[in-house]
This record gives sequence, structure tokens and C-alpha cells, in this order.
Amino acid sequence: MKKSILAVIFTGCFIFSLVAITQTINAQTIQYLAQEKDHEFVEKVLEKGQCQISLARLAQTKGLSSQVQQFATQMEREHQKTNEELTKYAQQNNYASIPVEMNDDSKKDHEKLSGKLGSEFDKVFAKQMVKNHEKMIRLFKEQIEDGKDEQLKTWASQTLPVLEQHLESAKALHESVKKGR
Repeated sequence: MKKSILAVIFTGCFIFSLVAITQTINAQTIQYLAQEKDHEFVEKVLEKGQCQISLARLAQTKGLSSQVQQFATQMEREHQKTNEELTKYAQQNNYASIPVEMNDDSKKDHEKLSGKLGSEFDKVFAKQMVKNHEKMIRLFKEQIEDGKDEQLKTWASQTLPVLEQHLESAKALHESVKKGR
């Protein structure tokens, strides 16, 4: 009888320990995945920002219209500032590795633009700026909604209106260069 009671007590303790360990592992896994999402946001924003800077520099030399060149100058300056802010934050908070070069999709966009001249360059550049800013805005909205790092969410919330203004400017530029103004 004593052995049976001890066996029941031992089994109960064992099951309780397993449940506690499982809950701890699940909580740690959820926390890790949440942090991973924040890290992924940082990496994507820095890479996309680097792409914007690269395309803007290209447009400053290859753009035909003064509108394209002025917009490109603004994009380089503002995306450089954004990347510097986020890089500093990422370094201070031990975030994932910081991308130093563009990904394959961004390189393709750059190569596609590099082969264009004159008004054709302006049209493709403006269209690309609309597309890129739409992607960035989606990325920022996802971070604001789903991110776990409160400081990063606040930064994304403060930066989003700037990106939305960029998108509106890019759309206006695109309409203008499509019409040949």
C-alpha cells in the first residue's frame, strides 16, 4: 500500500514537473519567436533603406528631370538618416547582424535602372519608388501591429508618416514623369 501511495505521489510530481518544464519551454519559444520577428524587421528595413539610398544616388546622376533629381536627393538624405537611427538602435540593443549590402531583389532593381536613360530612366525610377515605399509601409505597419519591442514599435510609428509622405511624393513624381513634365 505504501509503495502504491509513493508511486502515485512520484508520478504526480513527475507529471507536474513535465507540465512546468513544457510551459517554460513554450514561453521561451514564444519570446524567442517574437524577438526574431523584431530582428527580421530591423534587417529588412536596413536592407531596403540601403536599396533606396543606392537607387537615389543613381537617380541623381542619371535622372533627366530636375524633379527626379530633387526627389532622389531627398530620398538619399532621409533614408540615410533613418538607416543611421536604426543602426544605432540595433547596435545598442544587440540586434541581429546588420546588412551591409543589398539582397538579390534589390540588386536586380538597381541593375534594371542602371540600363535606362533619360525619360525612360525617370519613369522606371519613379515607378520603383512607389513600389518600394508601398512595401516599406506594409513592413512598418506589421511591426507596429505585431512587434514585441516597444521602443522599436514607437520608432516605427514615428517613422511611418515620413514613409507615407514619401509614397505620396513618389506617386506625384510618377504621374508627372509619365506625362513628360
